[in-house]
Amino acid sequence: MSYKVEFSNDAIDDLEQLQKYLKNHFGNTSDERVIERLLKVMLSLSNFPNRGRPAKLLFVYLDGYYYLHTRKNTIFYTIDPIKKHVRILRIFSNHEDVLARFINSLN
Repeated sequence: MSYKVEFSNDAIDDLEQLQKYLKNHFGNTSDERVIERLLKVMLSLSNFPNRGRPAKLLFVYLDGYYYLHTRKNTIFYTIDPIKKHVRILRIFSNHEDVLARFINSLN
């Protein structure tokens, strides 16, 4: 049975900011392709929710969170195996300190 994938408001904001950045620096077709590929990766969590790794491997206090590292971005999310639910929490560029940004976003 597949999981439902849901996006937090912060994750939606992250996607919108990424789209604006790509559009301003690389044009319309580039932003559409990148966002489409990123969405495809995130939606694949519906069938493979454990595709990412436990975030506690990065920092012990992040038990219960997961991360999925792509070539250019890192996606943080949670899994609710009882409700069959994946919640995308944040999406960060790998050019940033993704761990620090995620921890700061939890406060």
